[in-house]
Amino acid sequence: MSGVWRRAEQAGLGIWAALFLFGFLVPFMGRAYHPMSTDDPGTTEFRHFEVEQDVDLIVERGKADVAPGYTLLHIGLAPRLELDFFATYNFWGEHAHDQREGWSDSKVTVKYRFLGDGSGLFNLGAEMNFILPSGDSDQGLSCGDTVISNLILLGTAGKGPVRALLNLGSSFAPDFRTQYLAGVELEYTVSDKLAVGGEVYGYSDFNKRKDERSEWLETLAGFYWAPRDWFNLSAGESFGLGGDAPQNRSTIALHFAW
Repeated sequence: MSGVWRRAEQAGLGIWAALFLFGFLVPFMGRAYHPMSTDDPGTTEFRHFEVEQDVDLIVERGKADVAPGYTLLHIGLAPRLELDFFATYNFWGEHAHDQREGWSDSKVTVKYRFLGDGSGLFNLGAEMNFILPSGDSDQGLSCGDTVISNLILLGTAGKGPVRALLNLGSSFAPDFRTQYLAGVELEYTVSDKLAVGGEVYGYSDFNKRKDERSEWLETLAGFYWAPRDWFNLSAGESFGLGGDAPQNRSTIALHFAW
């Protein structure tokens, strides 16, 4: 296993170097919404930036199968308007399952909050994201030549220690069936340094033929911990409930702020 993580460390070295160089040039603000898939309508502050580095470990049939990860840059383009760039990488995978090391498809997201201040009783927003076929197709790490876009409505209800989050959306791609997605989360703020939450998240194209249906359903529990102003840690553990969701998915992300 040490050889696996050595290869992962080498593959991610360039990403980490870019992140640390970027961190010395711009300020870090706020928090990204890892580890949950259900997103928050809150946006990065105008003229500020956030950076997130994530690694997942996916387990199937009791065995570690794939280790994908991403580097995410949030940019506050304007009040209530955010632009995100995802660079995704598969650090390690079981060759028997056609999962190999290499760059996966990247993603660009535009998010706008049209109701609420991000921390009030009710907040509503929308995001449009575009999955770009930039991955290494020879390694089976790309969706092909099609740009897949998703339109998602984001909402929160509650103020104080308890909040509920809801996402509803659908995908658009000329070469794929339309998929409908939904996520619901309950979040509890333990203190100004710690928040915990749980969610159910999934998507489906509702194909009548089950053997051809594309769907994913999982539940995840996780936490966000900020022991220092310059350091944040978030992590979670998911359990597959149906469809293509893996048996287990462990996810962890680090945030450095200075």
